[in-house]
Amino acid sequence: MDQIQGVVQQYLVGVFTVVIILTLLNPLALWIIGINYLFFFGAVAGLLNSILSFIGVFIGSSLPVIYAFITKDSIWYHLALPK
Repeated sequence: MDQIQGVVQQYLVGVFTVVIILTLLNPLALWIIGINYLFFFGAVAGLLNSILSFIGVFIGSSLPVIYAFITKDSIWYHLALPK
């Protein structure tokens, strides 16, 4: 039972680490590109990744791309965003 608890604890620490990395680095990249609401998009990407492990990354990265399509007049903004 202790071994199972250790494995589950390591998994949860790994998931939490990935969420923190996404939540911190995603706004940094959006800030460099010049997209507004970068903390919102970073928090959504981290939250979606923790809830929907595989699909959350794609949904979280598609939201800033859609936002760039709607608000920016240059094609370079949404091409620079990670997909």
